[in-house]
Amino acid sequence: MCHKARQLSEIQLWLSLGPCVGTEKSFEASFRTRQEHKKAQSIGAGSQSFANKTDKAEHLTVTTCSGVESTDFRDTQREVNVWGLVEPWLLETEGPRTITKGCSELMCESNIHSASVLSTVAPALGWGFQTPLRVTDMILPSRLSPPSPVLKAMGKDKKEEAVFLRKKITLLRAFSLLIGSMVGSGIFISPKGVLQNSGSVGFSLVVWFSCGLLSMFGALCYAELGTRITKSGGHYIYILETLGPLPSFLFLWAEFFAIRPANSAVVSLAFGRYMLEPFFAPCAAPVPAVKLISLLGYYMVLTLNSWSVTWSARLQTALSIVKLLALALIIVPGMMLLAQGHTENFQDAFDRQSLVLDKLPLAFYAGMFAYSGWFQTSFVREELVKPERNIPLAVIVSVIMVIVGYMLTNVSYYTVLGTQDVLASPASFVQRAFKSLISVVPVLVALSCFGTLNGGIFTFSRTLFVASREGQWPPLFSMIHIRRHTPLPAVMLMFPLVTVMVCIGDIYHLLNFFSFSRWLFIGLATLGLIVHRHRHPELHSPFKVPLFVPVSFTIICLFTVAMSFYSDPVSISIGCTMVLSGFPVYYLIIHRQMSDRCRNLFYYLTHKLQLLLEVVQQEIKTY
Repeated sequence: MCHKARQLSEIQLWLSLGPCVGTEKSFEASFRTRQEHKKAQSIGAGSQSFANKTDKAEHLTVTTCSGVESTDFRDTQREVNVWGLVEPWLLETEGPRTITKGCSELMCESNIHSASVLSTVAPALGWGFQTPLRVTDMILPSRLSPPSPVLKAMGKDKKEEAVFLRKKITLLRAFSLLIGSMVGSGIFISPKGVLQNSGSVGFSLVVWFSCGLLSMFGALCYAELGTRITKSGGHYIYILETLGPLPSFLFLWAEFFAIRPANSAVVSLAFGRYMLEPFFAPCAAPVPAVKLISLLGYYMVLTLNSWSVTWSARLQTALSIVKLLALALIIVPGMMLLAQGHTENFQDAFDRQSLVLDKLPLAFYAGMFAYSGWFQTSFVREELVKPERNIPLAVIVSVIMVIVGYMLTNVSYYTVLGTQDVLASPASFVQRAFKSLISVVPVLVALSCFGTLNGGIFTFSRTLFVASREGQWPPLFSMIHIRRHTPLPAVMLMFPLVTVMVCIGDIYHLLNFFSFSRWLFIGLATLGLIVHRHRHPELHSPFKVPLFVPVSFTIICLFTVAMSFYSDPVSISIGCTMVLSGFPVYYLIIHRQMSDRCRNLFYYLTHKLQLLLEVVQQEIKTY
């Protein structure tokens, strides 16, 4: 088993060597650190030839067994030391690998965090092929020898296929992910916020169209970033690759503690409210019951994403159809009344006296919340089939469809209802237009919110997965379940915060709370596109937008964020404090080195959690 060396200068690895045939021979493997960007070197045929290629302070030696006929692996264990000051979190992880030649097997375990021993098998071993030898992230490989009690405990058969995130998101599923993420609770709860802060029907429609156009600009920028940067992770990875580790960590910090749980809480509460509406109409559902149903819905989506990537994608496709059906049930009667000449609610649509300029940023936040989701494919880039073609295509088609659908939906709202009814509740639309379907439409809206929850959990888990892989989040969250091939730890991490926010948060205060942070970092990500173009003019991108698109989108995002300090200083101050609180965390934990005692405790807890959750590092590089 693995043992942690007391000093960093001597990190011990244990290798279990199965029965092998032939004389005793050895091979050596080099390793590299991200900090020094050293190139991995090939294995030489024995120690002498290898010594001429690399420094002795940075290699390990593995000695094979000779003439062993017993199958008792305990008799063939060998201790291997790596000499040199190696900080574990500076190394790269590529997962474990089993090297097989007939009945000879070589497996390794290591307690090195994010270690990657890049090697090939020496011809001196008599193996006529080259296979990478990789050391798992400090705990367990997915393939151990049959006598290993850890393997038996995890129920992992060595003949199973490699553990990594598969490319299972086709163009249709990417389209469903975008539609399912954008069309959710926002179109049903945001009309109130947009109308309230814009002041009139006409200005509210202008805000809705402007938010759609702005979303298209942002989606085009992210489509180009998705073809330039081949990693998943969305906002996080784009900021990391273009602006550096500090702003990317601040985004990750704000995303985990404020943006994503607040967003999920908003959608969960909308799901619970609409799901219970048929049972309590015409009265409002009890608040405790709404919160209970909201949490049950969130936990159901959480379980599904932990169980299967395929089933999550299929659910998203099915719920996208439900979302479009719900919008159609709102649009059709409104358009019929409008065609019959019912335009009285649009008279004096642009009432300037009701317009308050300092409230417009809040109106834009409410509208952009309804469109949020156009960036979802960037979070799962490594799991997309043909991403260079499918990302731009899915983004453009889905955003155009949502803009048209949202404009028609709002026109239908104002045609059937007056402004006072919209401010009271858009749900009253059902009472006017569909008296016979008054119990069905709220359920369709609830299912629409359910799909938005599914898309949010599906994508945010990939952000944590990539952040852990990049060394800015605990290594456990870059691990994948050995049978389900889902990022189980990353999926499960956020539910305590969402539970707390659902229990104590107000839906509109939560909306203002996270909008500031989200649009600040989206603006920084598109600013990163400009920086990336300047730094890498030679890089060919299969999809490229005009320069004015990222420039204008970045300016609008940052200007809206600045204006929001004047519009709602309390909520924005809370969001700003949450972002700035990441500075000391970054310098104390990420930038500086942990003490040996803390590191040992951290490794111990990670080991136990890995065994409990049955997860290992990704074995195949997907970017």
